[in-house]
Amino acid sequence: MISASLAENTSGPEPDTANQADSPANLLSESSYASKDLSPDVVLLIDDDPDVLMALRKELRKLNLTVLTSLDAREGVSLAKHHKPGVVICDIRMPELSGVEVFEAIHQISPDSARVMLTGFSELDTVVSSINRGHVNRYLCKPLDAEMLQLTLSELVGLARVKLERIKAARELNNRAAELELLNSSLEHCISERIREFEQAKLFLDMSRREQKAQYFSAIKVFSGLTELRSPQLGAHSKRVAELARLIAIELGCDPNYVNEVYIAGLLHDVGKIGLSDEALFMPVGSLGKELRTELMTHCTKGQAVFAGLADMETIATMIRHHHERFDGEGYPDGILNQVIPIGSRILAVAEDYDELQQGWLAPKKLSEDEALSFVMKSGESRYDPQVLQALPPALEKLRAAPRLEERLLSGSELMVGQTLSRDFIGPDGYLWLSKEKLVSKHFIDQVKEYEATHGKSQKVYVYRLKRSGR
Repeated sequence: MISASLAENTSGPEPDTANQADSPANLLSESSYASKDLSPDVVLLIDDDPDVLMALRKELRKLNLTVLTSLDAREGVSLAKHHKPGVVICDIRMPELSGVEVFEAIHQISPDSARVMLTGFSELDTVVSSINRGHVNRYLCKPLDAEMLQLTLSELVGLARVKLERIKAARELNNRAAELELLNSSLEHCISERIREFEQAKLFLDMSRREQKAQYFSAIKVFSGLTELRSPQLGAHSKRVAELARLIAIELGCDPNYVNEVYIAGLLHDVGKIGLSDEALFMPVGSLGKELRTELMTHCTKGQAVFAGLADMETIATMIRHHHERFDGEGYPDGILNQVIPIGSRILAVAEDYDELQQGWLAPKKLSEDEALSFVMKSGESRYDPQVLQALPPALEKLRAAPRLEERLLSGSELMVGQTLSRDFIGPDGYLWLSKEKLVSKHFIDQVKEYEATHGKSQKVYVYRLKRSGR
């Protein structure tokens, strides 16, 4: 007897009588079935014990998920085929089909669905078979711990949501790539026959490279923009971390291409935080409860999952995954240590903590720049790579010396009366010659020019840009 029921906000599908007559091999042959996208908030429960199904549904209601249930393995495969659930939970011992066979079929008709094996047994052969044949993501033993079940489901549903967004983004990029290929194809017919074959081939090669590069940076801009849409504060933090990480990588003598990847990883390192609550984002880590802390600690793997499968982003995705690892192995998500941690991740760890300490996201109060630097340097023996720490002070010096978007860096000969200082000017004698926000006078300009002429060394004076004049 086949029995199925749905949660409160769904209605049950009609039994698939044709499938009931199929063998397990026939179920596996349905991999060509084309259906809708993954449904991350749908959970499918398959168990021949109605009491177990009732208990599981009761626990999953707390997560506000749509729950499908089935007492029959074949019907469970049919439900997975039509609904593409984010997570499937199945008992390993089912009549007619085993849980491994069920997951083997579901893997082919809904490969993106996360699979959780539920059993009262713990034989090694069963575990190996579940992983190798059924592609099982989690393995839970009865009786279930309610908190572990909810944490497992929360993580898998969250990953399913990220995976769905990645699928949609990849589809959109593929559509744009197809349009571009169509455009390139049409352009071929517009090229004059008078152009030599070599020149024509070179032109198309150059165009293709430019388009690919433009698409690459466009995709990066889109993902970075998502962080800024979630929170301008979080977006600004990512930009600061990216710039400081870039300067640290340069100080360490990294290859220019790798320096660029470190910068991009800095822009995107918090993409996995987009779905988190404001409390989890901006409260000091030490004041977060267990649930919020657990939620926060998933953002590294979520961030990596966003870029999974994109070849050009593989190195960057790995940096994102490990940017909260500690040099002593006490970090997360993998607890790796020392040189095993990618150098880009070690750089990001220093740059991010330095900035977050000033935002009040790590310590109970906001720290000044000097206090944040002192804190990071004193934590070096356990948390950070000592070589990266040595590169931090000179990188900060370059960061502070670089003109900001609203500033111009001028010498004495370039100064004009009436310009406004954007920073205090400390003269070569160690005294304050002119303070921030003060207007530049002829006397001040003469002083700077006189020193430059006497000592042959240009002075650095920061003034605000004038929007209308472009100065």
